Amino acid sequence: MITDTIQQAGIESYFKDTDSGKINLGGLTATLRTQALNEGKQVEVSGIHLLIEHQDLQTLLPYPSDDNGMPLHNPIFKIAAMKEMFPGLFADPFSHRVHNIAGYLDFNEGALTNGRVMEIDGIPTICSIGRDTCVWTSKEYVLPEPISIDAFAWELATSKQTPPDSFHYKIEIALNAGASTIVIDNAGQMIKADAKRARDGYTERNVISFQITFTAKVFEDSYLQERHLPALMENIGRPLLRAINILEPIKSIYEINSLMELQDLCSSYQLFENSDGPIKRLAAYLDLNTTLVNSPNQNVVNGDIYDPQSVFEHVEIKLMGNEFTKFEARRIEVVSMRINR
Repeated sequence: MITDTIQQAGIESYFKDTDSGKINLGGLTATLRTQALNEGKQVEVSGIHLLIEHQDLQTLLPYPSDDNGMPLHNPIFKIAAMKEMFPGLFADPFSHRVHNIAGYLDFNEGALTNGRVMEIDGIPTICSIGRDTCVWTSKEYVLPEPISIDAFAWELATSKQTPPDSFHYKIEIALNAGASTIVIDNAGQMIKADAKRARDGYTERNVISFQITFTAKVFEDSYLQERHLPALMENIGRPLLRAINILEPIKSIYEINSLMELQDLCSSYQLFENSDGPIKRLAAYLDLNTTLVNSPNQNVVNGDIYDPQSVFEHVEIKLMGNEFTKFEARRIEVVSMRINR
C-alpha cells in the first residue's frame, strides 16, 4: 500500500462556476460543491481564502434591515460541510444539534419488558430475554424550548450482516405528550435486521417533548448467555438497541448575514480602506475544519453531484446573487491518496 499526501494547489483548489468554469463568482446565484471522492482518497479542509470586491462593502458590514430598520433574513452567502454523521445519514454537522438517547441512565429510566440493560463490548445495550417481544419505552423528555426535527438515526448492537429475519423491530416517537407520533417501520411492517438504520426528510416543528418506544421481536437467539440466572440455561435472547439519535436543524455559524459575522469566523481579515472613498475590497481567511472521505453509502445519481438524490461528503458554497464585482473562494486542503497494490 502506498500513501501520498499533498497540499492542494492551483485551479483545483478554487470553487468554480459549473457553467463557465470561471473562478470569479461575483454576481452568481448558485450552489457550488466539491466533487465526490473515490475510494482511497481523503481531503482535509482547514479553511477557505476569500477575495471579495464590491462597489461599497460598508453597506454589508451591518446585519441587513429594511427601510424601517427591521432585520431581514438575507444572507450574503452560506457554506455547508456535508458529512455522513451516522451510517447512511448525510447532513451538515454545523447546522444540526444531536439529541442522543443512550446509556444506563436513559435506558433504566424507562420501562423495559422482556429485556435487560447490559454492557456489550463496553456499551450499555438493551438485550432481549428469550424470544418474547422486547419493548422499551423511554421516559418523556421535556425540552427547554420548542425544536424542529428533520432526521433520526439509531444504533443496534448487531451487524448488518446479521440474517435479516433474526429479529424485526420498529421505533415510535410520540411528540408533545402524544399529540402526534412518528412511526419508523417498513410500510406498516416491522423493520428487518439488515435494513438502513437512519431516516431523514422529516419536517416536524414546535416539538416540546418526545417519548420513544422500541419494540423488537426476536426469532433467533445470539451467542450471548448468562451463567448466573436462577433458571437453568436461561439465556439472553439478543443484544438490540444501543442508541437513538434525533437531529434538530439549527442555524449554522457559516450562514453569513453580514461582514461583521464573517470577521468573527476568520483568523485573518483585511478591509482595504481608502481615505477618500468607499471600501471596495476584502481579503479574509475563513476557518473551516472538516475531513471529507469516501463512503460505501454515498450515491451520485447519474454522475450528477447536484442531483437532489445524490448523497456524499462535500463542502459547498451557496451564493445569493449579491452585486459583487469579484468573489473568489479558494479551499486550503490537504489531499491524501491510498493506493493498494
